[in-house]
Amino acid sequence: MCFRWIVASLVLLLGAGGLLAADSPPATIPTTQAAEPAAPTVLMPEKVYQNLKAAIGSYMFGPQGEEDRTKDLAALDSLRKLPWPDLSKLNWQRLTSVRDSAYPAMSWCASISATEVVLVLPDLSVRRLERKCFTKIEQVDPALHLTALVDYLKHRKPGHQRPWDFTFIQDFGAGGLPYYSGVYLLHEAYAATWLGQEAQAQALVHAALLQHPLALAQAINDGAWQSFAKGIALLEDGQPRRVVLVQWQQTLQTYPTSRYREQLEDLIAQLTIQVREDKLLAQTPIVAPTTLPADQQVAYYIARLADVHGQQWSSPGHCRTLGMGKDTVASDALVKIGRPAVPVLMACLEDRRITRSFGFWRNYAPDRTVLRYQDVAVQGIDAIVDIPFYRPSSTSVYLSNEKPEVRAKVIANIKAWWRDYGQETPLQASWRG
Repeated sequence: MCFRWIVASLVLLLGAGGLLAADSPPATIPTTQAAEPAAPTVLMPEKVYQNLKAAIGSYMFGPQGEEDRTKDLAALDSLRKLPWPDLSKLNWQRLTSVRDSAYPAMSWCASISATEVVLVLPDLSVRRLERKCFTKIEQVDPALHLTALVDYLKHRKPGHQRPWDFTFIQDFGAGGLPYYSGVYLLHEAYAATWLGQEAQAQALVHAALLQHPLALAQAINDGAWQSFAKGIALLEDGQPRRVVLVQWQQTLQTYPTSRYREQLEDLIAQLTIQVREDKLLAQTPIVAPTTLPADQQVAYYIARLADVHGQQWSSPGHCRTLGMGKDTVASDALVKIGRPAVPVLMACLEDRRITRSFGFWRNYAPDRTVLRYQDVAVQGIDAIVDIPFYRPSSTSVYLSNEKPEVRAKVIANIKAWWRDYGQETPLQASWRG
């Protein structure tokens, strides 16, 4: 993705009055690292809190004005208890890319060494980039950036294009833009107040609320997504489920009012059970599954469906949990065993245990569906008997999150078919067509 495309897209989005659009930057799931970079943080300073509160109080909301104002003020009270960048220990830097010197980038910088740069990006995530990505790094005055941004939002001059300062973030694959509408401007308002630009900060808050009347609640959702996505990355990378459990517990504790609350509560409850199962499984003697009788082979692989890591290759698309080599050993083995595995797979059609597989509506959206045993089971049964019992109603739907009545009908159809035809020989099945 080139600089100029990103610049044009961002200017277009700001000009249209919102960062949330079809061309919004991908809600990237960060790659886990051995040691994540860190930057100094503080709780929201009182002067920042009071200025943002005043801005919310002075904003002219729409038809549901007082209700939205109350929700935003409650969200601000939650946000003030979270860690925010300690701007007194960060520097605002202009970074010139080796790939395009015409579009310098700007960012808060926590540290610079001969080999790496640690940046605090616009979504307040902390990322490590290689020093060699930049030909020049120089400290500049952040007030100039904030003044230019407020001026643009105020006048929106036709044809005016400013080289927005964080364009390198996408180009270097580090993500960094908030997904939720209004959040970027709220983060800029935080910086403006910190720097003593109270009036400009209030203007930025008003611009954020214009993009979304519940922009403060959106900021909570954006932080929750980043934390939730870390757990997804851990699970997908094969980290112990107990580590994932801790991450998601922290997410729920830190962001108890986010839109991910119900999903997290469900995942945490299920992971708590599976962590105990992992301890028992670890105590099981290691055997070569191919030396076991067929029924024990089935049990062996069923117990390991939790580690199936399917893939979704397109957007839109669907996550496949078969035929992915070492990532789908257990599910592929059950399909290879064939019909003797079907009764046990049918018993899994209502099994809510989670796997390491994920699906998404679109890769840029801040949502992921964690696939369950029942999703792997239905794909396995379909493959074994060569009948598509379940056809998803959309690219974001799986058996596990289908409408209850649809899921019940699919399961009933599979059981009815197995009762009538499950004992057929391959030759009988070919005669029946």
